[in-house]
Amino acid sequence: MIQNVKTKRPLLRNGFLLHHDNARPHIARCVLDVSQQNNVEILPRLPYSPDKTLCDFWLFPQLKKPIRGKRSVSNKVCVKAAEAILIKLSQNGLKHVFKKWTEC
Repeated sequence: MIQNVKTKRPLLRNGFLLHHDNARPHIARCVLDVSQQNNVEILPRLPYSPDKTLCDFWLFPQLKKPIRGKRSVSNKVCVKAAEAILIKLSQNGLKHVFKKWTEC
């Protein structure tokens, strides 16, 4: 998996963060072994909110900003707004989000 990511996304050759949403695959022994061998850090869930993910705290509010307060927004407008935000986020990187998350 690590090599596939590095091949498909050469800009991530210095490392990347893997987010395991609500599923618990990261506790499987084989996943832990591969993670440790490749220096992949698994971030713990927030202790006070086990049912919420990083997306709930930061990403979704960012995606909603361009259409906040507007009425009768079409699906096309929503998709274009979300794509614009995601492109901007991709260019800036999301490392600051994970840093903030670990500070909680």
